[in-house]
Amino acid sequence: MLWSSVPQLRWHVVRQVLASWFFLGSMIALFWYQPAIVRLTHELLLGTGFVPGPYEERALGNYFAYGWWSLLIAWGTLEVGGFMMLWRYKAKPDEYPEYQARLRSLAEQAGVRPPTLVILRGMGRILNAAATQSLLSGPKVIIIGSIVEALGDQEETYVSAHEISHLKHLDVFPAVLIGAGNSAIAIQKWALLTSMAYDLFARGWREAVFLFVAWVVLSVTHVLYKLLAAAHSRTREYIADVGAVQLAG
Repeated sequence: MLWSSVPQLRWHVVRQVLASWFFLGSMIALFWYQPAIVRLTHELLLGTGFVPGPYEERALGNYFAYGWWSLLIAWGTLEVGGFMMLWRYKAKPDEYPEYQARLRSLAEQAGVRPPTLVILRGMGRILNAAATQSLLSGPKVIIIGSIVEALGDQEETYVSAHEISHLKHLDVFPAVLIGAGNSAIAIQKWALLTSMAYDLFARGWREAVFLFVAWVVLSVTHVLYKLLAAAHSRTREYIADVGAVQLAG
């Protein structure tokens, strides 16, 4: 769709799409091979047998469980949060009727389900718009503050088209996956820290050093993971911009 719609941006779009998948794949690989990275670092720095084998296996024994639980919580939060937004902040038919009509028109043009308008007021000077969706509560476009009043007609159309483009590309779902991985790594780091403090007195310095090395490795890879997540987010914003150009003209 984007390839044929904006010829002037064709190769830029190709690069951004490839970069988006590269960043996402890199994060998945980094998360999946994290235990192997920690194990290889231990062997390089401490040598094999520095701590008993069963203890070494337990160090990251819950790592993937943290990932599954983080994904479950992130998905549940997305679904529950979607219903909460509809319950408390769903726009009434007489609130911004022209804007709601514009959203429906752009959604029809993009071939996606018309989103529900959600209005977040009382945000001070914050002016923003966002898009989200879930399997149960459907797609939603969120406007924050009085952004509709602040925009001109063409600006409003473009901002709306940008958010519709996010919905068409299902950008919220990889974001949930990325967030779950980020949470799982953070939980594992805290688990290592608490175990390190306990094992220093309960077991000995070797176990504490072993856990400290694992924590350092996780901290370094966590920074890399966050940088990849930021880069992935930037590429998705660019692709949403191109989608907005296609919809808005």
